[in-house]
Amino acid sequence: MTTTLERILNKAAIRFDAVRDRVTDRAEEVLGSKKRVQTREIWAVGDFPNPWSSEQEEIDALLNDEWFPSTKDFAAAIKNSGAKGKSYDIVNHSASFINLIYLQPKGSIARLNFVTHGASDSIGLQGRIENDGVYFDEELEAGVLQGFKENGILKNDGTVVPWSDVKARFAKDAVIVVYACKAALSEDFLQTLADVFGVTVQGFTAELHYTYSEEALQNGKIDRKHLKVDGQSGIKLLSPNVTKKPSAPVESTPP
Repeated sequence: MTTTLERILNKAAIRFDAVRDRVTDRAEEVLGSKKRVQTREIWAVGDFPNPWSSEQEEIDALLNDEWFPSTKDFAAAIKNSGAKGKSYDIVNHSASFINLIYLQPKGSIARLNFVTHGASDSIGLQGRIENDGVYFDEELEAGVLQGFKENGILKNDGTVVPWSDVKARFAKDAVIVVYACKAALSEDFLQTLADVFGVTVQGFTAELHYTYSEEALQNGKIDRKHLKVDGQSGIKLLSPNVTKKPSAPVESTPP
């Protein structure tokens, strides 16, 4: 026969087991589930203002082969690829490009698309469009990148962020794709990008051409909804012809 004391002890044991199970289950849930970082695709564009004072003046430049794409056209190419809203950042200096990467959560960048002008050994960040060409005032080049890699980035408070913290913003298997107009990028420069950022880099060894319907131009209209880049309405439909992966570390040999 169960005594009153035994019944009280049994109820206490049941309550203890229930509390223990709830605590243990919650602990296992917390310990067993690592919060997953949501990856993202980001777009960067160079700062090349549209220099024409009117639509007709720009049309005349297009028809006379004195036209080069501006940031407005880069933005249209991005929007025509399915991006919604203002889904790009204008980077007009090497520091602003690095900051765009550094300000993302760690491990979050799956793909970085850079739409701008380029030279064989640099990426245009800021410049001017004139009748005879595009001129860079700021550019991202190998020497600048190597400086960041070796010295890190200096914050406003005087502290230095090691370059490894910048690279850590990229997800596993991340890729940088450079869509450069004006001139093709050299394979050596694309390799430098891959080595500095520690991710796969893709690009084009031929110049990308931005075109508008000649019929629309003859009718006095620049319709950026129908802008094409190398014949494609969406810039992401283009297939890069160069892919560079980070070089394997060079092992030092003992003296």
